[in-house]
Amino acid sequence: MDCICTCQHLCKTLKITYYAWTALANTYAKPSRLHIMHLKGVLTNISKGTQSITQYMQHAKSVADELAMLDAPENPEDLTVKILNGLGDEFRDISSAVRARDSPITFEELHKKLFNFKAVLK
Repeated sequence: MDCICTCQHLCKTLKITYYAWTALANTYAKPSRLHIMHLKGVLTNISKGTQSITQYMQHAKSVADELAMLDAPENPEDLTVKILNGLGDEFRDISSAVRARDSPITFEELHKKLFNFKAVLK
């Protein structure tokens, strides 16, 4: 009789554990549409402001990386456009040059060019 009671208790515990883990997985494992839309909004409205070029680029990259991890990667050229749009008038010349290129620019190359351009401005 103890065996049946123990087995029933174990079965009940396993069911509770299963439902708890399922609820956690559904809550945290799947990216929410709201979270993805929020991150896309952050990239759309990204602005350099008072950040250094490196801080600005790291922020943009971290948001893009998070979107990629959520299976909603940002198109590299779209990311470039959003980064350029957030730079402000100070970077108008370099922004125009990057937009006029015949081939896409990599994130790393863009970072380097912006960093060097800022150094020349000083």
